[in-house]
Amino acid sequence: MELNLGIFQFQDAKRIQAELKNQGIQVELQFNDQTCQSGCQVTVELWGFEIDKEAIVQFFQKENQRDLGGHQINNEQLSEVFDPQADSVVCQACGFKFNPSEKKCPDCGLVYG
Repeated sequence: MELNLGIFQFQDAKRIQAELKNQGIQVELQFNDQTCQSGCQVTVELWGFEIDKEAIVQFFQKENQRDLGGHQINNEQLSEVFDPQADSVVCQACGFKFNPSEKKCPDCGLVYG
């Protein structure tokens, strides 16, 4: 194994391992004392082969899209800063423009401060 895919909770790692195995992709779970946890929230490193990198990336892209439920991430919106001194601010969650004195987005309810 030569490609570190990251650190996952044990149950998630086992699910990912099984789903990739169904696609003919072998990954291995490894416990590393330096990076992983034991006890109630066990985490493990997930390792794959460089040769499978493209298929693994596609798998995680599909996982990401599934988790987002079809929503698209707006990175510009996420980088907005809540400035209480500004005339208006943009909600990082929904993009609604509002007066910062409200401290809560009137559109989606995200609380600031």
